[in-house]
Amino acid sequence: MRQHLGIGRDVLLAVGVTALLLSLPATASGQPAVTFLSNGDEISGWEWLRDPGGCAYGTWSFWGTPTGEALTITFGLLATDGVNGGPGVDAQAWVTVGGIESDAPGPAILGPTLLTFPNVSAPDDPVGYTTLGTATVQAADLSPTMQGIWVLVERRAPSGEVLPVDIAVDRDAVTVTGLAGMLSELSASPAPSASSVPSVPAT
Repeated sequence: MRQHLGIGRDVLLAVGVTALLLSLPATASGQPAVTFLSNGDEISGWEWLRDPGGCAYGTWSFWGTPTGEALTITFGLLATDGVNGGPGVDAQAWVTVGGIESDAPGPAILGPTLLTFPNVSAPDDPVGYTTLGTATVQAADLSPTMQGIWVLVERRAPSGEVLPVDIAVDRDAVTVTGLAGMLSELSASPAPSASSVPSVPAT
């Protein structure tokens, strides 16, 4: 298991979102560009959020302009009830969504909210960790000047309580529909300050 540094969680998230904003990849036209970062435990290409303190997280930036419709965010996470745990477990996660404005992460427009994603593993799945669910951001909550959205998934509640279910994320575990005009270039901009990232408890 990775060792986690004794750094304030808000600092870790600020660094993480900064890295996302500075690492926009080129993608095929018509698809939102995506950046992903996690400080979980990497196993077979998945980042497991399972530390006792709930400091591990996954965060994504989806670059594109709102189409005028609601955004649908689809989550395909893995979930189990502990290390080498059993199948058939629903995923639970605290999810926060915010807009990207002027090349920087804006405040939350959804959450943090506790979501449950049901296990959808096939009966013959030898692992049985697959879950699936969605969240919606209404069009009225989206600024027409947005450059995209960021999504944060974590196990720790704003109160500090940590969910008992282990979950795993990767770059493709979260997808978004309702963004268009994929941005292939960003102007140079300073790194966002910690105050521009959602407020979270320190470790």
